[in-house]
Amino acid sequence: MSFAPPRGEDRLELVVAPGHGSPGTSKAAPRKPTREKLSVMAAWSAWQADDATASSAAFLVSVSSWTEGTAAQLLRRRWPAGVKRPTAPEVQERLRHHLARAAREGPSTYLEALESARAAVSKELRQAKA
Repeated sequence: MSFAPPRGEDRLELVVAPGHGSPGTSKAAPRKPTREKLSVMAAWSAWQADDATASSAAFLVSVSSWTEGTAAQLLRRRWPAGVKRPTAPEVQERLRHHLARAAREGPSTYLEALESARAAVSKELRQAKA
């Protein structure tokens, strides 16, 4: 069995958009921040600037998956017998509490605030286990 080469209208042409080079010769363009990341940054800046409920809600919604995942990570370790283990929603609330403190304390990036909140809750959990 042999395959005949494409004829006239059966051929496909590769069309390359202007500025994208030819196939096989791609240039790596610098990555731009995603729109989501920009909105997180804007929400954090707004929360720090005015400490309004709407600003805090916008930021907390934008990092909700982070608070859920971080709570799950922090609760992963075993707890000693007889020590009440907090629930995931309780840990998430503590993370939000520490984010609010970071927003009021002064200029910082939202990444610094996330790191600080995680460290503070981790310390609280270690003390609760002791």
